[in-house]
Amino acid sequence: KLGLNEEQVKAFRRFMKARRDTRQMFAEDLKRNEQAMRAAVLSEVMDVDASIVLRNEMDNRRRASNDEAFRSLAIVMQTMSQEQREAMLELAAGRPNSLLFL
Repeated sequence: KLGLNEEQVKAFRRFMKARRDTRQMFAEDLKRNEQAMRAAVLSEVMDVDASIVLRNEMDNRRRASNDEAFRSLAIVMQTMSQEQREAMLELAAGRPNSLLFL
């Protein structure tokens, strides 16, 4: 659909593998954070400040991860022709979770 050449395909695959690896690490961080959040919420007296800090930490990690992913994707897209980029936008249309909208 995009008409990518061999180098573009390789670059896109490298991007997707790196993103998959990053998401796996993020999932592990999320589990650790969930345990810490559970401890803060279930303590005898709920630790509101700790729960807010934990939530903000995860929001910041998610935002940084998404920013990095978008930058990496933009670098791959930079190698594409205008027509290829337009086709990619068409593929992403109506998909708010698309990498183009991170």
